[in-house]
Amino acid sequence: MGGRAGAGRWLAAVVVMAACRGEAALSAVAVTGPRITFEQLGAATLLRLVVPDSQEVNARIPPALELADGSVIRFGGASVTADSSYYTEPAVARLAFRADTVHGILRAGICNRGERVCRTVKIRL
Repeated sequence: MGGRAGAGRWLAAVVVMAACRGEAALSAVAVTGPRITFEQLGAATLLRLVVPDSQEVNARIPPALELADGSVIRFGGASVTADSSYYTEPAVARLAFRADTVHGILRAGICNRGERVCRTVKIRL
């Protein structure tokens, strides 16, 4: 989705979905804040997907980082809610090499805490 037209189509789709489900009110998903942290573990690197306390990461469709070379790193391994819908701790991924940064595209479902509608975000790293 690109630009304002894409955002408008996305919002219209959410409104239609909410109307079909009988939702009374909607609030915008603020996507300011998802970030990846790095922890060196010997020759490997642990990546953590961290979001603000007001947001949750969808665990039913685990986050994925598509690297520039075409390989995909999937996040997981963190504890989840009783219904397996959201991570209760930052989602993690392990790289088999040391890295202080990665370049690629992160795709994840980010949800405002307490809402039943998540937004798939695409973040270029």
